[in-house]
Amino acid sequence: MASVNTSADASPTSNPFTSLIASHGSVAALLGAGISTSVGIPDFRSSSGLYSSLSSPSTLASLGLSDPTDLFSHDHFLHDPTGFYKWSPALNTGHLSPSPFHLYLASLPNLLRIYTQNIDGLELEAGSPPSKVVQCHGRKDTASCLRCGKHSEIPAFTGDVLRCKCYEDPGPAPSRSSSRRPSRPRSDTCGGVLRPDVTFFGLPLPRAFSMSLGKDRGKTDLVLVAGTSLKVKPFSSVPSVLGGRKVLLNREVVGELSDWDSVFLCDVDAVLDFEGFKEVKAGGPAVWVGPGGVWPMKDK
Repeated sequence: MASVNTSADASPTSNPFTSLIASHGSVAALLGAGISTSVGIPDFRSSSGLYSSLSSPSTLASLGLSDPTDLFSHDHFLHDPTGFYKWSPALNTGHLSPSPFHLYLASLPNLLRIYTQNIDGLELEAGSPPSKVVQCHGRKDTASCLRCGKHSEIPAFTGDVLRCKCYEDPGPAPSRSSSRRPSRPRSDTCGGVLRPDVTFFGLPLPRAFSMSLGKDRGKTDLVLVAGTSLKVKPFSSVPSVLGGRKVLLNREVVGELSDWDSVFLCDVDAVLDFEGFKEVKAGGPAVWVGPGGVWPMKDK
């Protein structure tokens, strides 16, 4: 039977989480939507998350979806992109600032890499070096044309289907030896559907993902998994690939307690001031429960 140590509140000058992170030579952080909820971006799978908000029959019908996960299905997007684009203004998050946890990660001198599932770009906005940030599920501010392949920037989502505005090639220009060079006629714009450079379900992860894993394997002293349920493959395999000490920072336990060396159950930002935390004696890894944390563990 797990028991709560009511005398184990962290003192203002002692933070077991930040001390643990600082005590290791190289840290890889695996991030999910839970690190951005405090700035107003919903997660995916919680009771107040994105999929829950889309689950009503009327909402699904308005977007032409049969299931909330169809929103990020590549096959569905190819069949009909209007539902995704109708919802897409929710991706306009440029007015939001990074969370305290984003800023904390950017300040770590021992940060080896950030592997993020998020497409909000807040890791970079917080100041983490681009060379250390792997956007495993792509980015939302650029797109590729499904017709001509041209890349474009997306300044904002309007709710309408975005289309390529490049001009199709009208053919080879006249020879330089021509005495008179008639102007090349300008054709109509391409008009192909732009697909945001997001890793939709059914698409492979960016090449940077596998390349970074190859570089970081065996060089990682501590793997920090923060704000994710590790439900999506192949991202869920990263902790075992990298090796090192495994630390979980999440509202609830992911997998089994025995999968982790240390566990911090709380709202992600709360771990930085470490107020109101209790240590749990569960006969396994060190477990701390703070604001927003769920304990006892839910039945599997």
